[in-house]
Amino acid sequence: MCLRHVNLSAGVPPDLPFLRSHRIVAAAAPSYLARYGRPLTPADLANHNCLTYTNSSRRGEWDFSGADGDITAKVGGHFRVNNGDLLRRAALAGEGIICEPSFLIGEDLSQGVLEILLPDYATPELTLYALYPSHRHLSAKIRSFINFLAARISEPPAWDGWIKK
Repeated sequence: MCLRHVNLSAGVPPDLPFLRSHRIVAAAAPSYLARYGRPLTPADLANHNCLTYTNSSRRGEWDFSGADGDITAKVGGHFRVNNGDLLRRAALAGEGIICEPSFLIGEDLSQGVLEILLPDYATPELTLYALYPSHRHLSAKIRSFINFLAARISEPPAWDGWIKK
């Protein structure tokens, strides 16, 4: 999202207003899992069709954390694109496993059309910050807008309604 004086950015910029973190979730359609089985560990992903980004700096690798520490899973598959919604659509069609932000697939998880995988393993979170020109004085309007965003994007967000309490 880009506004005239404020941009929203995913990443880890220093000294900028933090808005929230987003979960990253490994998921697949029930039809895919019925045909190919459910991976039980990140290492099992090597034997599955994982749908991945072409523009990722870590092509072919997904990171997880478990009881035994940090794990880098080697993943691959026949479908690579540079668009998260296309990955989501392919997963919904039963084409493979995705690792996507919950804001993109949370409703699908809530409806059961995608199933969460590897629930005992954490994935890195995607952080969201408000960016604004550093050479400008932060006006009251900009500060008010950032505060509004921070309040509206409160914990837990609506798209994480699939999380079992």
